[in-house]
Amino acid sequence: MKKANPKTVGGFVIGAVILAVAAVGVFGGGRFFEERKTYVAFFPGSLMGLRIGAPVEMRGIQIGTVTDVWVEVDPESLEFMIPVLMEIELSRIRGASTSEEAGDRVHELIDKGLRVQLAAQSLVTGQQSIQMDFQPDSPAKLVETDLPYPQFPTIPSKFAEIESELGDVVDRAGVVLAQVSDLLSDKNRAKVGESLENVADATGKVEKAVDELKTVIADVGAIVQTVKTDIPEFQQLRETAEQTLVSYKALAERADGMLAANEDGVKKAISGLRETENKISALAEQAAKLIEANQKGIGDFANTGLYEFTNLAVDAQATVEQLRRVLEEMERDPARYFLGRPGEVEVQ
Repeated sequence: MKKANPKTVGGFVIGAVILAVAAVGVFGGGRFFEERKTYVAFFPGSLMGLRIGAPVEMRGIQIGTVTDVWVEVDPESLEFMIPVLMEIELSRIRGASTSEEAGDRVHELIDKGLRVQLAAQSLVTGQQSIQMDFQPDSPAKLVETDLPYPQFPTIPSKFAEIESELGDVVDRAGVVLAQVSDLLSDKNRAKVGESLENVADATGKVEKAVDELKTVIADVGAIVQTVKTDIPEFQQLRETAEQTLVSYKALAERADGMLAANEDGVKKAISGLRETENKISALAEQAAKLIEANQKGIGDFANTGLYEFTNLAVDAQATVEQLRRVLEEMERDPARYFLGRPGEVEVQ
């Protein structure tokens, strides 16, 4: 058997190495020699579907991959933490001339709101990826850790937000259903029926009140129209009343003048009537004394004519009283008898 030539074998080995390096350079796009930096992130909630090798993307452009995922347990609080390690290709972040500047650039972007979150890579397989984007309104929540890697702040995924909102909706729906169930219980059915009857009764009363109000409004409209029609008559009546008051005031002034001019005559007439009243009163007293003194001696006369004579005396006494009242009223208010009006008239 012919022995292999060492030079030939060495040439094949060197050629294979050269081909391998060329293949990496051609098919790997030069990534084999690119510098990468490892970052860590702690995601809230479940990480189901996230696998090692999952892409890390920024607005659809892959800039890294997931390199490791594991579970850490705090023995004191029994809380779970799931660190996710990511290798970021710094050359994918342009605008920095060196890798050190690129790393500083990442920290600057984090300060300006760069956040990472889980995103569905495929709805069919359920695989997830990590997406980077700017969320300056979200707080930069970091987890205390001893890992020697810079940390990306995380925010809940869209699915986690929807799940949380659905959980809140389900909780509120449960409360509402419990309240509805309590409302529809046998205890409250009677109250609900009674309330509906009261509402119906109140509605009927309101409708009746509205009808009455419409009637009142119509009546008020008719009254307003009537007042508008009768305004000229009211004006004429007012003018007539004012003229009457003026005439009455003039008459009162003339009457006062007449009384002032004939004051002595009026006083004399009243004095004469007073004397007549005194004489009639004395005559009546004498007649009464005469009857009392001769009552026994004129028995026959008492049975026949005394009754009529007594009535005559009574009438005379009544006439005297009436005359006295007339005189008193004449002294108090002469105008009442001479002019046919009260003594004091206030004219406005």
